[in-house]
Amino acid sequence: MAHHRTSARRFGGRSTVLAHGALALALSAVLLPAAHAQAAVGAERPGLGHPRRPLDAALTRFAKESGVLLSFTPDTTEGLRSPGLQGRHTVPEGLAALVAGTGLQVVQQASGSYLVVKKPASNAPAPAAPVVAAAALAPERSLAEIRVTARRSANGTTEGTGSYTNQVTSIASKTDQSFREIPQSVSVVTRQLMDDKRVVDVEQALTLTPGVIVADNSGRYFSRGFQITSMQIDGGAPMALGAYTYQPQQDMGSYDRVEVMRGASGLLGGVGDPGAIINLVRKKPLAQRQVEVSQSLGSWGNQRTEIDATGPLTQDGRIRGRTVLSYQKGYSYFDYISQEKPSLYGVLEADLTADTLLTVGRSYGKVRQKGDYAGLPRFADGRSLGLPRSTAFSNPWAYFHYENDEMFAQLKHRFDNHWKLKLNATHARTEQQRRWSTLSGAVDPQNLAGPVWRGRVLDSSNTQDMVDLNLSGPFSLLGRSHELFIGADWQRVRSRWQNMSYTDSGTVGGIVFDIQPWNPAFDQFNLNLSERYGPWGQEQLGAYGVVRLHPSNKLHVIAGARMALYEFTQTMSDIIDTAGNTAPGPPNRSRKAPSSRPMAV
Repeated sequence: MAHHRTSARRFGGRSTVLAHGALALALSAVLLPAAHAQAAVGAERPGLGHPRRPLDAALTRFAKESGVLLSFTPDTTEGLRSPGLQGRHTVPEGLAALVAGTGLQVVQQASGSYLVVKKPASNAPAPAAPVVAAAALAPERSLAEIRVTARRSANGTTEGTGSYTNQVTSIASKTDQSFREIPQSVSVVTRQLMDDKRVVDVEQALTLTPGVIVADNSGRYFSRGFQITSMQIDGGAPMALGAYTYQPQQDMGSYDRVEVMRGASGLLGGVGDPGAIINLVRKKPLAQRQVEVSQSLGSWGNQRTEIDATGPLTQDGRIRGRTVLSYQKGYSYFDYISQEKPSLYGVLEADLTADTLLTVGRSYGKVRQKGDYAGLPRFADGRSLGLPRSTAFSNPWAYFHYENDEMFAQLKHRFDNHWKLKLNATHARTEQQRRWSTLSGAVDPQNLAGPVWRGRVLDSSNTQDMVDLNLSGPFSLLGRSHELFIGADWQRVRSRWQNMSYTDSGTVGGIVFDIQPWNPAFDQFNLNLSERYGPWGQEQLGAYGVVRLHPSNKLHVIAGARMALYEFTQTMSDIIDTAGNTAPGPPNRSRKAPSSRPMAV
């Protein structure tokens, strides 16, 4: 597949590049108590090896490994190289050694962070200058304004990192954590990996995820022997997958990454099987203006165009926006199959205050597929028919239409005591119409008889509403710092599914080596093989809590609990005429779970 990408970026205003390690740790530096931050300044770091390299790269690595907040402007370090660093040093000693002989010095700020500045003019050469406090500099001077135009730190964003991995994830606790803090197996498909592999939908992304099996194109995924029945978006309340006619068809052009945690996830995911949980993380607006246009061409006439535009919408940058538009169409190596997929995504971010962020957005996508496929028959003795891989026992009149519409809103607030409040709400609606046909049945090796044509008309809809509210932050106990995370979520699923079988379905034979199109009576149905499920869905309300205790530097304890009210409803009806009118089915075909079933995890 040939791929061409063009990128145009414009940057406005004065900007400063913060050390990458500082950006990744800025949030944690803000959350640490002041006393702890001051104590860490003089702590001796373990032995670190820093060879000679460009100064900005050396400072970035040291800040990341030491866990300190370090800032400098690009022109300060441009063209300079660090002499390197070996052995064990305190943070001030290490920083001083890295800038030795460069004409720079490191100044410790009152907040405990560090700033790289040029030394005052002097005629006498001097050895490596120690790190000094800002108050000790003479004469006093005011630094120029530093305007940060990068993404918020430590939020797990993979866009622009060029990496196939990530530093933090929120799938296990809805708060950003490093992977080593999660006692379960987690995989992340980053933006860079999706770009390099040309991943354009959820199924392709999950195919790249270890331990996940994509069964077919109907939204069925498995892990550890169980079907995956829960999917989060931006870490919110889980969406129900699988049995509720919801098929993930999101276009990956609108997403930053896909996270998968294998194993039980009932603590934060509620009702579901213990195979795994999926978290899709949407792209968010950037602080700088950026426009990317990509065009790809592939086999069987496949082509895709994607436009991604983002940037500030106001002069002060407090309101930012992003729009992603994609259009994809093409044929398949299967006979009769072609597909068209337009998609649109828009999101706005607004800094209501310095500590409050509001995000709202919407996405809309369609799938228009001609033809259908459902596997191939075999000889009665189990042997393969040896048919070409392009073989699909479909018909020109078969189709699959799918429509997905999502609206979402998020509110984040950071309190002065380092606690955080998050609200996440999503409304998702899907509609599906499908007319399919297939040739099924074992083939007699002698006369090649056996397979018969089958065909049905499917019509379904699914509406899901999810709300999640949580509060997290540190607290002190017995002289140690710990974390507490509490929250509540609500999920409501309402579905409808109708299946009507053609009258002559299963009565018309076909020869697999001489396929002739089958045209059933499209307005006549076998009502004995037709049925409707609806209303069909579930509703659950849950409260959860997680505490992370740190009795010592080597001992960490994680405890959590969940209480939930759960209701499941399923009604099956018989279709009594071709107009789709129904009659209640037998009593044993309708089920309703108790309206208040408490569960503790």
